[in-house]
Amino acid sequence: MADRPLYITRPEGDDLYTVLQRRTLAELQRLAGEVWTDYNPHDPGVTVADAVNYALTETDYKLGFCMEDYLTDADGTWSVCGYGLFPASEVYPSAPVTPDDYRRLILARFPMVQNVDIIPDLGNCSYSFILRLSPFFTDEAGVIGRVRSFLNRHRNLCETIGGVTIGQPEKLTLEAELEILPGCNATEILVQIYWTAMQYLSGSVQLEVSDSGNPEQGPDLSSWYDGPVKDVRAVIPLQRNTERELFWRLNGIEGVRGFKTCWFRDTEGRAVTDFKDGYMLRIPDSLSDMVVTVRGERVYADVDEFKERLKAKYFLRSTLRMRHLMQEHGRGMTDVHGDTSVQEMRRKARYRDVYGHYPVAGELPECYRTSDKDFVSGTPASKIAEAVNFGSYLRLFDLLMERGMGELAGLKSLLSIEEEDSPSRIPTLPEGTLDMRKRRDRQRNVSALKDRYMDFLDGLYGTDSNPLWLREFDYYSRSEDDRLKRRMAFLRELPRLVRYRSRGVDITGTYGGENIPAVKRHLSLHLGFNCDEEVSVGNILPGHNLILMGDGEKGHRVRELMNSAMIDDSLFDDDMVEAIEPDDPPGTEEERLRRDEDLRRSLPIFNSNWISGSLFREGIRLDNYNLVPDGSEWILAFRGREERLRMNLGRSDDKERLRGWANTLCRYLRGLNRQCEAVYVVEKSLFKPAERLSVLLVFSGWTARTHSPRFRDACTQLARSVIPAHLKMETCWLNASRMQRFEECYRKWRDCLAGRLPEEMRAGLQKDMTDVIDAARASEAGTGDSSGTAT
Repeated sequence: MADRPLYITRPEGDDLYTVLQRRTLAELQRLAGEVWTDYNPHDPGVTVADAVNYALTETDYKLGFCMEDYLTDADGTWSVCGYGLFPASEVYPSAPVTPDDYRRLILARFPMVQNVDIIPDLGNCSYSFILRLSPFFTDEAGVIGRVRSFLNRHRNLCETIGGVTIGQPEKLTLEAELEILPGCNATEILVQIYWTAMQYLSGSVQLEVSDSGNPEQGPDLSSWYDGPVKDVRAVIPLQRNTERELFWRLNGIEGVRGFKTCWFRDTEGRAVTDFKDGYMLRIPDSLSDMVVTVRGERVYADVDEFKERLKAKYFLRSTLRMRHLMQEHGRGMTDVHGDTSVQEMRRKARYRDVYGHYPVAGELPECYRTSDKDFVSGTPASKIAEAVNFGSYLRLFDLLMERGMGELAGLKSLLSIEEEDSPSRIPTLPEGTLDMRKRRDRQRNVSALKDRYMDFLDGLYGTDSNPLWLREFDYYSRSEDDRLKRRMAFLRELPRLVRYRSRGVDITGTYGGENIPAVKRHLSLHLGFNCDEEVSVGNILPGHNLILMGDGEKGHRVRELMNSAMIDDSLFDDDMVEAIEPDDPPGTEEERLRRDEDLRRSLPIFNSNWISGSLFREGIRLDNYNLVPDGSEWILAFRGREERLRMNLGRSDDKERLRGWANTLCRYLRGLNRQCEAVYVVEKSLFKPAERLSVLLVFSGWTARTHSPRFRDACTQLARSVIPAHLKMETCWLNASRMQRFEECYRKWRDCLAGRLPEEMRAGLQKDMTDVIDAARASEAGTGDSSGTAT
């Protein structure tokens, strides 16, 4: 108490309010000159300035808290991952790529496995696993199936899981004579001795739950890259596997005074002093099997009790302890791949309810009468008008500060990468604040700021979610929200994309859903492709009762006839042709379906089911449509760059109806193009005969983007940057008809690998897929349809 001051010390320098008030008075004096010479506080102008400066000072105070306080919910926590700030435990651990990684993966996931030996087969790019189980675990067949399924879910591209077997190492018998300290429990010490020997012979593997994701303690830098399992680590210490090393561990057990003899004998009675070949400890089944004496007497303990206590110790330290710690840390949930999913980590902060604003007029005395409500009845209208004008003037200050508080409240939406927080505009003023006709007067366009924040996240994690070349091909985004949603979806999955970038498909699992290669997920999220393999992109157009015409010279004349080609150039006088202006998109899904249905009934091109590649790909651009006068009617004409054919899409005496058709058709074709884009990852190492370390990427090649050679080259470079460097990569771009055949064969081929279809079908399906690829290569050489190529 003697060191604490008895009064509050005034801080040095002037506070913000004093500075604002001094500068305000100086500015008023400069503006008024000799007209106004009284600057006392009772002056109305000084009083108003005083109230406004206090409001500005309060606003500055509200803007001075820590950033996380503005991101905090009312419960006092905020989601770290929701803003793209993933903890080190989510970003840095790597997927298994070495035998030791696979070893740690199994040991961390299956506590009943005491150790595992991994035998790589370099010729076939496969791994064989020999499991060493606990002596208390008897379901060998069950654990083999679970381990095999788990390994297939973590299999890397072009790797295969070979045999998974249970090792049966020779069992050693412990013979010892020892002395214990007075008062110690002989049975408990015996349990400790057997437990220590069992652990040592199995490799001394220990399971730990680290605090790398604990926001209070911070990550353990030494464990960022250690092991494939994020928070559960399998520690495999180095040991010399000698009798001397094990003896010192046994001698260090609490309660043991010393050993007179200590032997480990094999089944033939020979003493074993070198344990590197792998052994197990034999657990005695009866008193006669227990060759351990204490102080010259045998330990007459109940063998059943001894075994139960030893078993309980094993499960307590291996299974229950790990499960309890995982649940305590909130890491018990797993996704469909068996991986610990990206957790919604929440950190603590202080919630600040600072977004409200008290009007400036409320701080003034009632005699100032800033609104018509402050006057009694019978007051002249001129006086009321002056007061209302003065109140409106003060309201401008309120609007300025309310807009600032609105932007502050929108900070969560601005920095969030969650799907529900993707608008490019944030409200800054409540609805009805002013009678504003334009909505943007109450909102601020923050798309540029949101892009800058995502650029920051790209730099933080060493990626580029919006490269320049991709912006050139941003054909399908109808608004800023669509473009931002694609980028945010990619960043939300970034930890999984980085960690599992080399992971292949689970060939034993179900087809589709989340069971896709990491490369496919990465490319699909990056490019906005269809990621669901249960949806066949080759069936998108047939599902809409449309057939895409080929693009070769062979069918050129047929396409001219079917496309209603127009050859009268006199109709297309620049002074007569009118451009199509964009209209408002449908507000609901029901309205969109109604417009699409009206379009299909009204336009003649939907009567034949055939659609040209030029219209399908270039019809997504509204500037390719025009209105052409023809007598008393108008023609809706289309002309693309691919074939230079003018197409008559329809005619009517109502120009607005034709404009509506053009806009609806443009949106309809954009949706079809987007749905038709996909990529398949085929591991040719799974072929028979296998092509080692070879991956084939099969792209749909008939859409507006994937038909472009520049887009294909950029996609190839992007894929090469994602696929591991030791793998050979091939790309193939198929037209719609070939993609249909490929998807049918690919799905059945996957079913053969998983055992859902007979193995005898596998060779034929593989041949059909390769025939499709060969046909695409022939097309590239100029012998067929140019819309399907392979490189």
